[in-house]
Amino acid sequence: LARTELSKVIDRFRRWENEGRLNNEEDVKELIQELFEKVLGWDKDDIYKERHPGPTSKRADFQFRINGITKLILEAKDLSKPWTQTIFKQAIGYGWGSNQEYVVLSNFKNWILFNAKWKDKNKKIFEIENIEDCLKSDIQLDHLLRLSKESIATGKLDEFSLSIGKRLPIEPISERLLYDLRKWRELLLKNIKELNGNLA
Repeated sequence: LARTELSKVIDRFRRWENEGRLNNEEDVKELIQELFEKVLGWDKDDIYKERHPGPTSKRADFQFRINGITKLILEAKDLSKPWTQTIFKQAIGYGWGSNQEYVVLSNFKNWILFNAKWKDKNKKIFEIENIEDCLKSDIQLDHLLRLSKESIATGKLDEFSLSIGKRLPIEPISERLLYDLRKWRELLLKNIKELNGNLA
């Protein structure tokens, strides 16, 4: 069923790409929203679209909410714009700034899911280089379906991220606090030693 609905959205994508419409970010957003509603099971009421997009905006283009709580954000780009480290940092920055783990970057053809809060530089969870691959590859379709409302609501995306080492298991607060205190102690001792060395 998901592949059948996806095929319909991709037919529209192919037409719009041939017409050059996807060089317009608003048209890209329209296709993305259609995919999230028809293929990934998000209701219109779950999708918050940024009302003041543009270079001065501090928010991503979309927020996807469950019971009013944002669970996923998405930054859209038009198809003519090459992806650079600056664009990756912008998308990840939106996640970090809004305290969200999961951030999608998409021009509809290409999709990358990041964990904005992940400790290492490589924050990528998965990449779909061409949305059309989802029609032929079960692996690529599974990646796309990880963005579904059901996947996020049931914790399947969390489980996948954990299984590939892109998410930490949830720890009791006392253990996390103890870990943080030890790290701060190490940093404090290191700084004291460096300062004393400079004073000598």
